[in-house]
Amino acid sequence: MIYEAQEIIKLVFQRLESNFVLPPQSNLLSCFIPDTPESYDSDLIEFALGDIGKQIVSFAMAVDIDHPEVANVFDGAFRSDSDFAECVLEILKVAKFAKENNLTKVVPSILKSAARNKVAKDVFKKLSLPASCQMHARLLTQQSRNALRQQKKITSIDLRIIWRRGKELWNTLPNSFAQHVRFNTLHVDEIEHAERKAERYLELGCKDLYSLIMSDLQDFKIKQEKYFGFNRITMTNAAVILAKLLGFELFVRNTGNLVYKIVAPYNLFPELTKNGSPIFFEYQPRAYPFHSLSQHIPDDMRRVVNLIEAFPDAGKKPIFDALWFLVPGLNQPEKAQGGWYFHKDGKCVKFFDEAEAKMALDLFMIKKNYINPILLGERDGKCYFITYWLN
Repeated sequence: MIYEAQEIIKLVFQRLESNFVLPPQSNLLSCFIPDTPESYDSDLIEFALGDIGKQIVSFAMAVDIDHPEVANVFDGAFRSDSDFAECVLEILKVAKFAKENNLTKVVPSILKSAARNKVAKDVFKKLSLPASCQMHARLLTQQSRNALRQQKKITSIDLRIIWRRGKELWNTLPNSFAQHVRFNTLHVDEIEHAERKAERYLELGCKDLYSLIMSDLQDFKIKQEKYFGFNRITMTNAAVILAKLLGFELFVRNTGNLVYKIVAPYNLFPELTKNGSPIFFEYQPRAYPFHSLSQHIPDDMRRVVNLIEAFPDAGKKPIFDALWFLVPGLNQPEKAQGGWYFHKDGKCVKFFDEAEAKMALDLFMIKKNYINPILLGERDGKCYFITYWLN
């Protein structure tokens, strides 16, 4: 595992330095920034758009409008060529004409009605500030971004899907992240084979089979979403891959219904296995926000984070809302005699706080190279694999 992770880290650095430049997109927000008086007119915005205009102004003032990703949020609503932007600009033009010609009795209500029914129909309900929706933090100034990220908490990964799908999910996922490294194209051979198969069915006149395969392929391609070349992965799938990579096992208990759990054999952790230890530990992966473990990360990891936070291909802007360490931890230590205990360097260590005890155990296991976390980037609620953490 260590050798593969080292090779992947080398590849990560090579591919982080590869060009994948996002073309600059002009966007609507420059019209809603007071710092651009040549295009900003607060009275006109209020006259034309009412509360919708105020909300756009609030969003524009909260974010860095020069960030290349601004044009892509809310399904690209702020791109200058989007339907939303074109409708907003058209309403502003009509409003300007109306004000210049003193058409102020009926026109304002018509414009605001048009804004609510045409402009706001698909976008206005989604339009919210990063601080309130806990998304789009990458678009904020550094101070605001860090403040929002500090609100992230340590989270245990929900593995209940394993209880239901156990062997199916376990066997479907790979036992490494080699396919998830930036720019890797997942399942490209399988996709090309399926496309050739579909074309053959079409040639034979089997249109229904062709449509069925192409529909399934479209759904599959959506799931293989990429972002700046980074491959999307769910926290749950990443946690299962980590377990397989580390030699953990799928355990099944038959109590009338099959119940699956992931367990770690005790012999993988010699310093944790004392007299009376179980034959295995139950797996409990945890997601740590970057700030909670930042002081412990190795130099290679810090170098990666520095690149991600000032990404060359995005004009030296950050590209993720938050960074997470996914730690393949154990459901340990357990509570006993008024505290939480585990053995560390031959001594029994006691904690009075469960979260503190589990973090201390995770850090101990990381430093001993018993486990190796991975770094994930979060963008609009979706996660992307970045690299391994190796000491």
